[in-house]
Amino acid sequence: MTARGFGRSGRAGGATRRPFRARPGGGRSFRSGAALPSRSTALQGSPPALSAHDLVFSLGPNCKTAWNTRAHFGVTQAYPFDWWITPARAMLRMIEPGFTFSVAMDDLVMVPPKENGEDSVYNRRLNLLHHHDFPRRNRLVTGMDQDRLDEINRKYTQRFARLRADIEAARAPLALLGGISAGWRQDPTGTGNWNAALNGRVPPGELIAGIRDRLGRKLRVLVIAAGEPEVQEYEGGVLVRRPDRGVREPKGTVPSYAEPVHLFRDAFAALGLESALTPPG
Repeated sequence: MTARGFGRSGRAGGATRRPFRARPGGGRSFRSGAALPSRSTALQGSPPALSAHDLVFSLGPNCKTAWNTRAHFGVTQAYPFDWWITPARAMLRMIEPGFTFSVAMDDLVMVPPKENGEDSVYNRRLNLLHHHDFPRRNRLVTGMDQDRLDEINRKYTQRFARLRADIEAARAPLALLGGISAGWRQDPTGTGNWNAALNGRVPPGELIAGIRDRLGRKLRVLVIAAGEPEVQEYEGGVLVRRPDRGVREPKGTVPSYAEPVHLFRDAFAALGLESALTPPG
């Protein structure tokens, strides 16, 4: 597989092969204008080209990734990490074999409103925000009752089961992450009642390997992040950085939380990922 490099302007340019630098976790890094190695020079044991995929889904860390995954690939199914705010370590915990999702009222702690006036609901057992799971009035969460929890448990039990079943049925599944969330710098609730053990940085190579260990070696993982143009290749996955050029979609055409949409488009284009699911050959 080859990729075209993008400069700061975001326009495609001719790719020039440059020497790679060793990365922690066995990865290789190509700076601005560099191309991914072809299949013949790819890492030993690397999966087929990312462009051959028959299932695409988001592993978080938030709804921005889910929206861009759905918009670009035409995904209609919902999966567990679409609408939560989930640090990488918490996500890895929940995709472990044998994990069963459940939430009880004692697991939940209110997060005070931020600058935009929105509060949220923190799960102190799983270290995530149920940011879209409860109704709101004037940006503030309402309706935290047992009926709502029963619905959340039913919905996410189904979504976790769907995720594993769809991966099992797929020949070439692709997981997307919109960056690698280290979580919160401090207790998000301000009460001391939080799960710091599922917080903290996870290096890209360790994250990609951890996802594939838990969900299967046929899975490929794509991490898209903002930053200086760069591609880091790991066994079974790629991290692509592209700059946020400040471009936004026309007002009213996309939700604000989905931006910057162009960053995802630039990364998809750099890897040759078409805007439709492509059955593997």
